[in-house]
Amino acid sequence: MEHHEKLTLGGLILGALLIRLMIMFLLRTYQFPTEKSMGAEMGWIARNLADGQGFRVGNYYAWMAPLYPFLMSMIFRLLGSYSSASAIATLVMQSIYSSLTVIPLYFIGKALFNPRVGFITAFLWASNTSSLKYAIRVVWSSSLTALGMALMIILFLRLSRRPVRLRDSCLCGLVIGLAALNDPVVLIFIPFAALWMLWRAKDDFRAGVVHLTVIGIIAIALLMPWMVRNYRIFHRFVPIKSTFGVNLWLGNHGPNINQATAGLGFWDRVEELLPEEEVTFLMSLNEMERDRIFRDKAIDFIFDNPDIYIKYTVQRIYLFWRHSALQLDGISLVPFYLLAWIGIITSKHHWRDTILLLLLFAAFPIPNYLTIAHTHRFRFPIEGLLLVFVSYAVSYFLNLLVPETTPNVTGASLAASRQDIGV
Repeated sequence: MEHHEKLTLGGLILGALLIRLMIMFLLRTYQFPTEKSMGAEMGWIARNLADGQGFRVGNYYAWMAPLYPFLMSMIFRLLGSYSSASAIATLVMQSIYSSLTVIPLYFIGKALFNPRVGFITAFLWASNTSSLKYAIRVVWSSSLTALGMALMIILFLRLSRRPVRLRDSCLCGLVIGLAALNDPVVLIFIPFAALWMLWRAKDDFRAGVVHLTVIGIIAIALLMPWMVRNYRIFHRFVPIKSTFGVNLWLGNHGPNINQATAGLGFWDRVEELLPEEEVTFLMSLNEMERDRIFRDKAIDFIFDNPDIYIKYTVQRIYLFWRHSALQLDGISLVPFYLLAWIGIITSKHHWRDTILLLLLFAAFPIPNYLTIAHTHRFRFPIEGLLLVFVSYAVSYFLNLLVPETTPNVTGASLAASRQDIGV
């Protein structure tokens, strides 16, 4: 990495962090009116951890992935649960994650296209409303998930180089394991990324298999302590979270579901729809037994009402891509998606690499297509990667007006430039 590139990235990170902190203090977004508004389940679990009551919320022990609540609990231990100082420190922590995301996004844009695209991507991420919202207004694991997702992409791109370095495989496994402990939804993409990597390594297939094995071993090693902990509690295999059946039921249990609010007030919905004696019975079970019952109810509904399920699925696909960070009408996203599509179409000469991102966009939403898609938060972790194509479109139009001093990286020059991928 050249000196001016280091200065540029340093300036972008510092600028992104200053923007977030200035807006946080100016708008006082650290003032949360209720405990629920400060992370809801994330905060409740963090408080229980800080108070020595273990990783739980109510009688749920695997409702959330562990990493973010553990990080939040450290702040609560030092500064007090739900204190003003803890709220500020939590938002500063999220702002740091959000600001650091400019690094992998820059290198993704540079590796796929050229430094100009990398810079535009990093700048757009540093200043767009979505990344600001999940850094300084919403207490949740979203900013950390976005950082993990971007790091995974740049590491898979590095692993498509020749020769492949074992260090990159180890780092990729580490990132995948930590990202899954933060939000297991990222794992839906890994099989697609692995197939892409094997396809890119077709001239040295055995080496590709070896590196994927290293990635898998390290990722599983990181997940194993949490899986063992869950097995000791539930006496059955629970990878990370216990909510798939509940979410499947929330999105598929009746003919008049309003999908825009399908994930809100879970027990209110249960008490409204189920007989009192069944609610009492469900409350007597552990969360995995409850999750299995809700999963079975949802599957029965799907098989009995395939036409309604198809309707709900189409609705969820629409809602997943329609929600905006500022809760504006879906039409406000038209320029964003238009530029993204222009970027995808005009980058067709780079398809061997950009297909990795297209696989991500296809795979990542699948759990929400099947269950619930009631909030913009579900799409947010991949928005930075959508910005890569937006940036390529912007660069394409800028190049028509102000040609770059160095040409776009294509063909043989692309292979040479990718030797400089780094994080």
